Amino acid sequence: MTQLSLIIIPLIAGYSWANSWHLSRYRIARSNGYTLYFSAALYGVAILVMAGLTLMLLTAWEVGFVEYLAQASGLLGLSPSVGSFGLQVAALLLVTILYGIVGGHFLNLLTGTHWPYKLAIKNADFERLVLRAIERSLPMLVTLENGKVYVGYVIRTIDPLADEKELRLLPVFSGFRSPETGQVTFSTNYSEVLVEISEEIARMVKPRAVGRWAICIPVTLKW
Repeated sequence: MTQLSLIIIPLIAGYSWANSWHLSRYRIARSNGYTLYFSAALYGVAILVMAGLTLMLLTAWEVGFVEYLAQASGLLGLSPSVGSFGLQVAALLLVTILYGIVGGHFLNLLTGTHWPYKLAIKNADFERLVLRAIERSLPMLVTLENGKVYVGYVIRTIDPLADEKELRLLPVFSGFRSPETGQVTFSTNYSEVLVEISEEIARMVKPRAVGRWAICIPVTLKW
């Protein structure tokens, strides 16, 4: 049972960490299905080592700490006697699973969502372009498959965790691109709409204003 727990518990802890930390979630969402298993195994080993070092430090600081901690080891299905090797393993696995549960969320508090997202898309030119347009408040020109063209401001980045990716724009102009020459002809000016939105923003109703006029463009990304 002890040997099996030394394999299963770190894997569970690593899986929990990988599924809760924004950076690993974004990277896993952009890769094949096996990446999650490799990440869980890698994080599990790292967490097991951290748990071992933590117990060594705490035991040196407080004699008997392992015995106190191992009293909760029943959650792991272990019932070692005090002072035995099994008790030390139970304490190690308990700290491991605790690290796995809270570690990813703790890192999220430190890093937020912006930095992990930028790191995850560092090799994705289109998503970097979208993010740059948001950061610099610049409009984007988007051409759809049917030749429809929109120029507008990106409302939010493409969600890497969503099954169906989409680009949300607040349009400024729209028109068509000629299939023969590639020249763009703008037919609609949304300036009056933008003025209305600006007035509603001034009245502190920005979410309703933006949501009313935003357009949603499905996006297919290949990694």
